Amino acid sequence: MLKVQKSFNNNLILAVDDAGSEVILKGRGIGFHKRRGDQVDEDLVEATYRPENENESSRFLQLFSSIPDDYWTIAEELLAWAREKQGLKLSQKVILPLCDHLAGAVERYRSGVYLKNPMLWDIQRLYHREYCTGLQALELVKEHFGVEMDENEAGFLAYHFVNDQLGGQEQKQDLSLMTTLLSEVVDIIQQSFQLTLDPGDYNTQRLFIHVRFLVQRILGFQQRQPEVEEDWYDQFAAKYPRSHRCVLRIAQHLEDYYHYCLDRDEQFYLLIHIAQVTRVNHRKN
Repeated sequence: MLKVQKSFNNNLILAVDDAGSEVILKGRGIGFHKRRGDQVDEDLVEATYRPENENESSRFLQLFSSIPDDYWTIAEELLAWAREKQGLKLSQKVILPLCDHLAGAVERYRSGVYLKNPMLWDIQRLYHREYCTGLQALELVKEHFGVEMDENEAGFLAYHFVNDQLGGQEQKQDLSLMTTLLSEVVDIIQQSFQLTLDPGDYNTQRLFIHVRFLVQRILGFQQRQPEVEEDWYDQFAAKYPRSHRCVLRIAQHLEDYYHYCLDRDEQFYLLIHIAQVTRVNHRKN
């Protein structure tokens, strides 16, 4: 059972659950004539937000009171679209920074201030699904506010979705390094096979996801893969010698520039993904 802790307006309240945890609830009429201790009509709940701490709760409520409802509508619609159409595993927490960003971006564009995104090309290929979600956000902004934003803004928005999926403040601070390292690994693959990987291709997306997990492990954020039989590695190395050489180049690069030793298990999984994506690319050409 949820009870009202504080009603901010007709559509927003702070409530507490049976465990005493605070939860922010949004819904048309949910706060109408509600007082502290009243039971929440859960049929009116349209969105639920659980802040991690008091600071996050204060920031959320401050933004909620200062940002027009249209931004929250856009953010919620975009979140549903990203989950359904792009398969992104996003939490409700992304709503807060997304609304803040959208409101600021619309104000900037209306003032004639346009920012260039120096990482746009990398974002487009390495975080393709997140970038597509950013483009969808631009469509919603145009529909609601009549403001046309360019692809640079879609790239900036994509970072919110990447950050949310990574989780944790420590990882967010290393996102720039992660993007750089990821780009270097992908460049080695493309140069080794003299091809340009299509970020919209399913096998390319699988490769990028694996490399992103590899980068997370390099930065100390992920556990390694389970151990692989030695014979398996030798068999695949013999079957796909060009992919094997590419993996060795990557391993050498990581050791030289990041002092990270790419162990046999990591090499094996990388070899499988590289072999698959390059084999499919070869058939297309």
